[in-house]
Amino acid sequence: MKLLFIHGRSQEDKHPAVLRHKWVSSLHRGADAIGREIPLSDDDIIFPYFGDALVDLTAEDHPEHHHHDGEVAPIAKASTREDDFEFRCRVLNDCLDGAGIIQELILKDPPPPVRASGPLSNEWVHLGLSLLDRFIPSVSSRSLNASAADVVLYLNDSKIAEHVNAGIAESIADIDPTEPLVVVGHSLGSIIAYRLLSTEGYIDRPVETFITLGSPLAITAVRNALAPIHHPKNVGRWFNAYDQRDIIALNPLDEKHFDVYPAIENYGGVENPTPNHHGISGYLSDPFVAERLVTALSGLSGPTAPQFVKSSSTALPMP
Repeated sequence: MKLLFIHGRSQEDKHPAVLRHKWVSSLHRGADAIGREIPLSDDDIIFPYFGDALVDLTAEDHPEHHHHDGEVAPIAKASTREDDFEFRCRVLNDCLDGAGIIQELILKDPPPPVRASGPLSNEWVHLGLSLLDRFIPSVSSRSLNASAADVVLYLNDSKIAEHVNAGIAESIADIDPTEPLVVVGHSLGSIIAYRLLSTEGYIDRPVETFITLGSPLAITAVRNALAPIHHPKNVGRWFNAYDQRDIIALNPLDEKHFDVYPAIENYGGVENPTPNHHGISGYLSDPFVAERLVTALSGLSGPTAPQFVKSSSTALPMP
């Protein structure tokens, strides 16, 4: 059994080994909390790094450099698409709706003066991001906008997607193809992992369990961009965990938001202590997430996740 971690956004300028240690140590904390041990050696954990690739898009030419510690090389500047702005608006609208910020509230609040240029110069977007900052202080509107930008780049630019996908596929190329994997994708990494598992030629091997953490796959704009959606044929079980306060993962991957067969097992009981409730350390150290992951690595099925229904108390108050 091998464990493949696929990280998300905002990991630029971080040394791959340091970031890898953060993921592994967070999982160890979760396992320690339930009295379990991770049944893998350190060499069985694969952590391809592509953090710099998504921010190196301003480079005019392909810089010469070497791979180190599994790092995926940066790429040249990618072209943008005319519908990028519309995509970001759809992501923002879905997040506002999921957070309980209704359209009427947006319309009744006068838009603030806008002096910025670019996507944020649109008054509706500017106001929507401001409302997120006002009602959900732990969520940075800049972070949401940047997250949407990275998702746009990966989904809409084939050069970026192919570069990231190929680098991750290369990281597992030398593994015995009959040896099963457990794949964990966080945030944008869950989108990347889903595409890799759904596209022939990248991860053509049995995947014991696919685990998505803090996933934006249930955001309507993301789901539509990936359509038609399906349960990857080489994946045995799919387990999805989210914190109900995580603005990027407000919706479960259920029959309403991500309807596939076999159905995805959802767990909405994570209480992620990171400032924005989205950080990977808060997900991997969660006892139930750690239990499901350790159990999967042992080749077992594990208990069914308890069901959590979002209560009315999570809706945002009127000002």
